[in-house]
Amino acid sequence: MRDPPRPSQEIKRLNAISDTQPTRHHRRPRRHKGPTKPHNLMTLTMRSHYAWHYIVHHLYATNIARQINKWHPQYKIRVECRRVDDPHYPDLSCNVHDEKIQAIPTALQEEAWEYLFGGLTPQQIVHEINTKYLDPDYYFVLTTS
Repeated sequence: MRDPPRPSQEIKRLNAISDTQPTRHHRRPRRHKGPTKPHNLMTLTMRSHYAWHYIVHHLYATNIARQINKWHPQYKIRVECRRVDDPHYPDLSCNVHDEKIQAIPTALQEEAWEYLFGGLTPQQIVHEINTKYLDPDYYFVLTTS
């Protein structure tokens, strides 16, 4: 019988990051002109903050949705990105084509996803993303398509 695979150095680093130390998360990244104002800031544990960035790096909201949807078979979740100021239609304005959308998650991204969302229902995952991580000008809704 084979030994289970050893975790990569990155996964070891993720697991070594503090799960209690608070840090400030910009829901709209500063590199996307995210303000340092209360509506854009969320206090997360250091590990949650790093886990989120391991999953999505600094993608725009719509591209985060696209990336999660590419991983749909694995995570059984499909989301549509909508703007808070125009909730009736999916927002496609942020599809920046030079951003890297990964077809499958890396082992580190799988570990980070499991840490943040393991055991949650798709509805709970969307709620967590909308209230803690996502640019406050956008929100995700579950979709079947």
